[in-house]
Amino acid sequence: MTFDAFMGSSAAQTRYWARSFVGWSRIAQAVPNAGHYAIAKAEAEERVIGVITQNVDGLHQAAGSRAVEELHGRLDRVICMQCRAEFSRQHIDSVL
Repeated sequence: MTFDAFMGSSAAQTRYWARSFVGWSRIAQAVPNAGHYAIAKAEAEERVIGVITQNVDGLHQAAGSRAVEELHGRLDRVICMQCRAEFSRQHIDSVL
């Protein structure tokens, strides 16, 4: 779903959050794999200066990478589109 589609339709927002709610529990249980740890080690050894990722799961950070640029944001964070306040997904799910 594009940003414009999401922002332009309450039906699209409802559809997005319904799908996200169902899939979130599976993503929240994901753990870094050997590739994530290898990249974090390369960063710690200063063989790479950072990671640019399309992933939205936070696994690079969980493996120890610190200089991570996320092209599509993260699924474990929610940003209010009106005030720009940021919340953890766990918090949002606990109050809904």
